[in-house]
Amino acid sequence: MRDLDPDADRPTDPPYTPPKVTPIDDGASVARRIAVSLGNPYASVPDCAYREPLVVRSVGKTTVAYVADPDLLEEMLVKRWRDFPKSQIDHRVFGPSLGRGLLTAEGEDWKWKRRLAAPTFSPAALKAMTPA
Repeated sequence: MRDLDPDADRPTDPPYTPPKVTPIDDGASVARRIAVSLGNPYASVPDCAYREPLVVRSVGKTTVAYVADPDLLEEMLVKRWRDFPKSQIDHRVFGPSLGRGLLTAEGEDWKWKRRLAAPTFSPAALKAMTPA
């Protein structure tokens, strides 16, 4: 008798493997960083930002900080969020595609949206969205 399960002969999907991002060399020029960023913004993060808790770099006339230390992130995003307003470039880059979403919101509007989104990023929720 034939199996009535429609998925019985379907091959199983291989486990999900996230794409590998090779960070840009720490000494790359601004032009190289821009070119890399257009292809993959994550690849434009300097290699040292994956090894250090805080990296501050000048990119042209702008200062960019890469923060990876959990305590510093909590200080910036939870305790002192009012001290870190969005820059003009944040609004220019993210505004057209994200409108007034979490990444472009500020002040009380940001705080409300952050609380609304927080459950999505809980360990349990992330685990449920990530293949085993």
